Amino acid sequence: MGKGGRVLCIALPMILTIASLVCLVFVFLGSRDAKNGTTSEFYFWRADTSNFTSNPNVKIGGHNISGLITAIDGTASANNLSDFYQVGLWDYCSGKNDSGDDKVTFCSKPQSSYFFNLTEVWNLQNTSAEEAFPKTLKDGLKAYQKGAHWMFVIYVIALAVTAGEIVVGFFAIFSRWGSCVTTIVSAASTLFTILAAITSTVITSIVVGAFEASFKAYGIKTSFGTKMLAVVWLAVAFSLVSGVFWTLSTCCCSGQSGAKRDGGIRRSGTLVERTPYTHEYKPVGEPVFGQQPAYGQPGHGQAMPMHTMTGAQSHARHQSQGFEPYRNV
Repeated sequence: MGKGGRVLCIALPMILTIASLVCLVFVFLGSRDAKNGTTSEFYFWRADTSNFTSNPNVKIGGHNISGLITAIDGTASANNLSDFYQVGLWDYCSGKNDSGDDKVTFCSKPQSSYFFNLTEVWNLQNTSAEEAFPKTLKDGLKAYQKGAHWMFVIYVIALAVTAGEIVVGFFAIFSRWGSCVTTIVSAASTLFTILAAITSTVITSIVVGAFEASFKAYGIKTSFGTKMLAVVWLAVAFSLVSGVFWTLSTCCCSGQSGAKRDGGIRRSGTLVERTPYTHEYKPVGEPVFGQQPAYGQPGHGQAMPMHTMTGAQSHARHQSQGFEPYRNV
């Protein structure tokens, strides 16, 4: 098929790899810009505090968290508590609910390994709120803080390796060796993308579970960011399928012409096979292709039989005419 067939062979895995990269880019852009309504819809989890009500008599797991609720109520009374908070990879965004329509009004400054610090965001630093945190919430936030760092690192590696896969993939146009190298890079990209998806899904589940167990009785609802998680797992799907096609490209569509593969020479559209050399023992100086000696030279007309030669003549002929071991005809 030649180079054209080679290009078509790697076109599909290249497109799938680019699609996986785009999905990962959305993860990095999610919940970053308060003015961008599209990216603000991508977040890992969300806490809706618009229906928060304080009830000091409620106990969570047998633990009275009235101090925490009182502190949150004080923040809400001072209008420092937003109607919702949605957390992404770099930061969080908050906003107000206007007649059922959520509008993002603020996004925090992006930072690596970000985690939602409940005490800082809800202005609970100068209260006894942290002491009133139930065990479920404390354990959940602790696991979330530790996991957020590794989640960020894994996402950065996944993004970088996927971008590298696209660059290396261009070399796959020229040979199967290029496909082999690209397949190795693709395997690494798929591995880190899967790890990123699993890590973010597990961490999000832990946070949502901790918030729901601690604050559901007070009207605070916590939910998954389904769009963000769907994009993450879509990146995994694209990466897996592209890896399969990169692997297939190592054993098909070599990119060489048929003549070069078959060892022939193509001239004017016709494949001419190389024929092996033929070898024949010939006396040195003996005419080739049946040519006769020139007129007047010894041997013209007919050759002198060996048995009619005298001993001296035979010896002289052997001395003057050696035998060439291999002579190409």
